Amino acid sequence: PPFTFAPRRLRLGPQHPLFEDGDVHRHLYLQGVLTSLEEVAERPKVSEFSCHISGCSQVFDTLESYEHHYNTLHRNVCSFCKRSFPSGNLLDIHILEWHDSLFQIMAEKQNMYQCLVEGCTEKFKSSKDRKDHL
Repeated sequence: PPFTFAPRRLRLGPQHPLFEDGDVHRHLYLQGVLTSLEEVAERPKVSEFSCHISGCSQVFDTLESYEHHYNTLHRNVCSFCKRSFPSGNLLDIHILEWHDSLFQIMAEKQNMYQCLVEGCTEKFKSSKDRKDHL
């Protein structure tokens, strides 16, 4: 054959010029990491967490208490009437029953009131029947 290739392992020392670019990049990368770590360490520690939702001015002393507040009062809010719900499932049911113009028409013909328990697939003729189920 006109050309044959036989792989051969080269043993290059750590100071070989081939590694120079990589060494420079590693050095600059690590320098950037250390600089950003120093900046984080210099930041003042946050001792209060304010709710930034318009109209809500509550302040919390722990991140956990702020997250609990946000998840229970601001995460599942109806875009039509601004009412807050404890779960996305209850928000979806609310929007369907209170803001969907076809809901009342359909409710006259078939059971449309979904059970409020997530995972239960039962539907009822009226909200009263649903309440009796609960």
